[in-house]
Amino acid sequence: MTRPRWKDEAEKNGVRVEAIVRPRAKRDVIQGEESELHEILINLVYNALDAMPDGGRITLSTENVRDRVVVSVSDTGKGMTPQDRDRAFEPFFTTKGSRGSGLGLSMVYAIVKRYGG
Repeated sequence: MTRPRWKDEAEKNGVRVEAIVRPRAKRDVIQGEESELHEILINLVYNALDAMPDGGRITLSTENVRDRVVVSVSDTGKGMTPQDRDRAFEPFFTTKGSRGSGLGLSMVYAIVKRYGG
């Protein structure tokens, strides 16, 4: 679902983004609403892309931790200041200016908390 942005759009703009998927979890099924899980991953991938305007690597991985599946999204982007990290999940907080609504990470946070993450 995110490929057009991280692959096609990036290449058109002369930017190379490498996407790595590491499915290490032993379970085939994750409980949750499919649309919410999609929304989480799409928002995290898009945020990763925004943090890497000159390209880089996005890694999606899953692993088992005790009785749960942990899903991680990481990137080689510029990162956040400690002050921005402290506010990242606040509704309407954005570092993207007019390009962002500040709702993506707050929505991700709310869904993840509801699932016990």
